[in-house]
Amino acid sequence: MVITKEFELYDTGKGYCLSPIGYIEGMPFSVNDYEFLLERKQEDYDKIEDWFKAQFVPYLTRKSFNEYITSYGIKHIAERELGFYVCNADIKLLTLENGVEYKKYPHSPNITYKLSKDFYKRQV
Repeated sequence: MVITKEFELYDTGKGYCLSPIGYIEGMPFSVNDYEFLLERKQEDYDKIEDWFKAQFVPYLTRKSFNEYITSYGIKHIAERELGFYVCNADIKLLTLENGVEYKKYPHSPNITYKLSKDFYKRQV
């Protein structure tokens, strides 16, 4: 991973985070990504990654980007289904690590995907 700007450490009460602005492998991580956890437990990250690959990636079937849900919305769905805190940066890092196509959401630190509507109909 190439981090192209220095970050400051601060404690959100849920863990240590990076702030205020920078890029990781070209993906923006701005002040709105304050949730970016440095102290993520590896076993939790592994669970998030398993969820991402099994419950999210198979639904990336659209030809165009779905502007109705962003990485921030996906993070909330992952939290509900996994039962623990997931940050937007976890989803964005998994996007990079798995080579998932994304588009920067206009005027936002979030990103969008070519996500099928069937994602919402799936049974977990």
